[in-house]
Amino acid sequence: MSGRPSEEVFSGLLSEGKKTSFVLGLLPGSRESEVTRLYPRMLEAVERLRPDFPDIRILVPQAPGLDDRLFLEHEATYVWTKDYGHFQRIRGKFRETVKACDLVVLASGTATLETALLGVPMVIVYVMNPLTYLLARKLVRVPAIGMVNLIAGKTVMPELIQEAATPANMEKTVREILSDSNRLQEMKNTLWTVREKVGEAGASKVLAEGVMKFFNHSTN
Repeated sequence: MSGRPSEEVFSGLLSEGKKTSFVLGLLPGSRESEVTRLYPRMLEAVERLRPDFPDIRILVPQAPGLDDRLFLEHEATYVWTKDYGHFQRIRGKFRETVKACDLVVLASGTATLETALLGVPMVIVYVMNPLTYLLARKLVRVPAIGMVNLIAGKTVMPELIQEAATPANMEKTVREILSDSNRLQEMKNTLWTVREKVGEAGASKVLAEGVMKFFNHSTN
């Protein structure tokens, strides 16, 4: 985290023994264009959640190749991002950070599969150039775009894509999950099925061919 050493706060915030509130992860992607499109929406969704969930903790795994300034310009709007007890952005600790979360909101891509293998439920979001999206949809027909959902063969994790990926919809989806402990557990249970399928011969190959072809059309 820029501006303050992160290790002490990081270890305290993620300690299972000390975790007393819900931890939500925000993963806006590993490319600058993804962060620019998604991170402001994710932060606004949290802003909408905070009045009813004031103790919610936010963790943001930052891709090592992205500059702090890309995040800071969006975080500056929200006072609570300066509260290191409830908000922290951590560079280069993807697995540790995601594993500490109860739920994550993340950009569709390889991170959805990595998150699924860690057993963490997710809300998948993505926004790209409208014309690029229309072209990609015409070229590639898939029932979902989240890797975890493609492997499962159905939408087991909510997807908010393009015009559906609004702060209001993100807030609504997360709120519904936060308010229903049974649903969160069901989401965790379905991830076991995904993990089993990933272990099957050829599953990863089919996944890569289908989804990466789609996202190759959406670069920047």
